[in-house]
Amino acid sequence: MCEVPEVSSSGYYDWRGRSPSKLNVEDKLLVKKIEVIHEQHKGNYGARRIRDDLLDDSDVSCRSRQRVVRLMREGGLECKRKKKFKTTTNSDHDKVVAPDLLKRDFSPAKPDKSYVSDIT
Repeated sequence: MCEVPEVSSSGYYDWRGRSPSKLNVEDKLLVKKIEVIHEQHKGNYGARRIRDDLLDDSDVSCRSRQRVVRLMREGGLECKRKKKFKTTTNSDHDKVVAPDLLKRDFSPAKPDKSYVSDIT
C-alpha cells in the first residue's frame, strides 16, 4: 500500500500514531459551531455571514472567510440561493390583442352559449 504513493512504511506508521494537530482540533470545533449557525438561520447564511457571526463569538478565533468556505464545503453545507426574477409577460407591445367577445360577462343566459378557458 505504501508503494503507490511512494511513502515509506515507517513514515506511514509514524503518521498514524501522531496526535491531531492544533489546526485539526480547532477545525472540528469550528465545524460544529458553523453547523449550529447554519441550522439557526435555516440554511440561508453563507460563508460571509457565518464568519461575521463567528467573529462576534469571543471564544472563536476564525478571521478567514476562506477557512469558513473550506469547512462548509468539507461539512457538505451550502447556503440557499435565491432564484433570479425572470419577467414572463411583456404588456408593452404593439401587437394585436384578441377581442373580448364576452365583454367580461361570465354568466351566460343559457347553457352551451359560451366557453372559456385559461392558459394556465
